[in-house]
Amino acid sequence: MTGWQVKGNPFARPMGWDSSVRVDHKSRGWAETSCQVLLLALLSLCSGWESVGFCQDQEQTPPKPNRNKQEPPKPKYTVTEVELTTKDGFPLQATWYEGDRGTGAGAILMLHDLGRTRRDFDALATFFANNGHCVLVPDLRGHGDSALDAAGQKYAPKKYGQPESLAIQTDIEACKKFLVQKNDAEICNIELMVIVTCGATSIPTLSWCVVDWSYLPAVVKQGQDVKAVVMLGPVRSHQSWQINPLVKTPLLSGSGHPQPLELMLISGEKSGSFRDTKSLYSSWSASRGRKDEEDNWEKHNIYLLTTESAHDGIASVMRHPDLVPDAIFDFFENRVFNRAEEYGHKSRSTSKPVDPATPVIPPGLPPAAVGPPGGAAPPAAGGAPAGGRPAGGRPAGPPGRGPGG
Repeated sequence: MTGWQVKGNPFARPMGWDSSVRVDHKSRGWAETSCQVLLLALLSLCSGWESVGFCQDQEQTPPKPNRNKQEPPKPKYTVTEVELTTKDGFPLQATWYEGDRGTGAGAILMLHDLGRTRRDFDALATFFANNGHCVLVPDLRGHGDSALDAAGQKYAPKKYGQPESLAIQTDIEACKKFLVQKNDAEICNIELMVIVTCGATSIPTLSWCVVDWSYLPAVVKQGQDVKAVVMLGPVRSHQSWQINPLVKTPLLSGSGHPQPLELMLISGEKSGSFRDTKSLYSSWSASRGRKDEEDNWEKHNIYLLTTESAHDGIASVMRHPDLVPDAIFDFFENRVFNRAEEYGHKSRSTSKPVDPATPVIPPGLPPAAVGPPGGAAPPAAGGAPAGGRPAGGRPAGPPGRGPGG
């Protein structure tokens, strides 16, 4: 036995060793046999065998770390739990995803459906934050970690009417105030504000958007910040909430408005909200002059995305992670975020307005129904004023792959 031979298997045998030959202790002398056993033991020990034997497994040493292996990239965002206080003193718990684009980052607000919580948006918010944008996801009052008011009493309305719509709009206004603070810290751009909303929450959300656009520019801009809304399974009504009074407002219908809200509606074709979703899309696409189903970001400002499923609301995102998040991202990116130069970043804290912002009140609506952002509570769903804006459009966005017509 003159050496060792390893052939890529876990066993090592002495060169010249014949495994078919057994050591017969009876036919050999005791000394010869003992010497052979001792020699094999020493050779086994030197070769790293675990114990004496002819066919023992070789000891497996841990692999050395590959120093050339690249470490996975660190997240482009940070996540912080924050508490917001509404104008009426209600504490809201929210999650803040802070991206790394600075003043080029969109200010995204995600609002869960009634009976749900902000945790529904964990995956979608992470998706946007990982692309450098900033996302605020609150628990609306009476939901999740925002169930208790400032006095520790549980907020649980028995029905949803005008007061509850006003309350949710007050929550949204508190969220915008937080985003304005981040804008002034140059962490995001409030001019690139967009909203994702679900189900019945779409009704007070659209009411708030109309109010946000109802104030003319002042020395310090007060409104006209939200530029696009994605509605996941929107409905026309919920209890006493009705979306019909909002449908024909210029901001949503596009009739006579120089900059109607960019809209995307998403629903499953077999879901309970599909009929309402399709009806709303048909109404708004007709009033906005959309006649073809070609995906053209430069040409259209309203889109409908459907899936061949029974999923609506946030389930349309969670059940279709390979389609829906990308479609929402493309919509926001092409219709809003790519216009960062047009919607230039401006601080809201450098000066104060000489006079409060003046709301634009359409004929027939009492002035008491409208209050400035940060002032009185906005009007309820179905009673919001139509917004106005000085004439002057904006160039269409760059073309891109559309999510569906």
